[in-house]
Amino acid sequence: MQGEIIATGTELITGRVPDFNARYAARRLHEAGLTVQWLTILGDEPPRFREILLRALGRSRFIIITGGLGATEDDVTVAAAAEALGLPLFLDEGVLAHIRRSLEERQTPWLERYSRLALIPRGAVVLDTGSLACCGFALEHGGARLFFLPGVPFEMQALFDAYVLPSLVEVAGDADALAQRTLRLFGISETQLQEVVSKIPEFQQGVSVGFYPNFPENHLSLTVRGRDRRILEETLDRLTAALAREVGDVLLGRKGRRWRSWWGVNCEKAASPWPWPSPAPEVSSATASPTWPAPRIISWAGWSATATRPRWTCCGWPRRSWRHGGR
Repeated sequence: MQGEIIATGTELITGRVPDFNARYAARRLHEAGLTVQWLTILGDEPPRFREILLRALGRSRFIIITGGLGATEDDVTVAAAAEALGLPLFLDEGVLAHIRRSLEERQTPWLERYSRLALIPRGAVVLDTGSLACCGFALEHGGARLFFLPGVPFEMQALFDAYVLPSLVEVAGDADALAQRTLRLFGISETQLQEVVSKIPEFQQGVSVGFYPNFPENHLSLTVRGRDRRILEETLDRLTAALAREVGDVLLGRKGRRWRSWWGVNCEKAASPWPWPSPAPEVSSATASPTWPAPRIISWAGWSATATRPRWTCCGWPRRSWRHGGR
């Protein structure tokens, strides 16, 4: 079951506001085993929106649209969608009453333009958690499910989790489950890691692999699909063990371990403890300069770093600067 996401808003394409909504929806759909094939970001332009929406209807089984449901003149999503789908707009009295209650609770005076928030296409189902200032709506058209969600991130995420994701998971039925694991490696480049993985037999079938540099580490994402989650976790365990046999201590473990503990483990193995954090040196007077030890070179697994003279921070602890001198 494949679909797409359309994020609207001139503030997005001008870079003034980051797009949290499409990222959130894509991640949650991926975790549920649903495929997003296209992600489009566009400004508040009705002709362009109509064009993209009609194109999406011809290739996707579900379409998630975020943004453009507000009460200002640049909120054009509802009218543009209704025109593209050939559906009339009507004023939903239930939504209108909800908007009035929300404004009264916030002690915000009523303005006539707020009534635009209650305009939805004929046949749409209102999505409302009861605690949000803005509602969304959903409808079916041409065999595709369309979900229109507000652009405010916390409102979008609440409606997505309450309505959109459960609805799509139900429609997908007995679709394959998905299990994912991210492994952290240090001391091996992305190219070298890809070369190692390509030679491991266990990685050649039934697993999707992603390489993600995250300096000074490299992360390897493993994704497997199937019906039995227990079997999927066992598969990930076998893949992890196979990689560990090839790279040894370069494999640090799963993503999520504390950075501090990682340094402690590796420095201990290298028999070269890293002095972090270290107390600030004593200074005899306000004008005196502290005496710092000579720079130390700490290296292991093909990487090296130089601890140079720290710079003071507002909390009184020195911050060490790093220079990458390895691969």
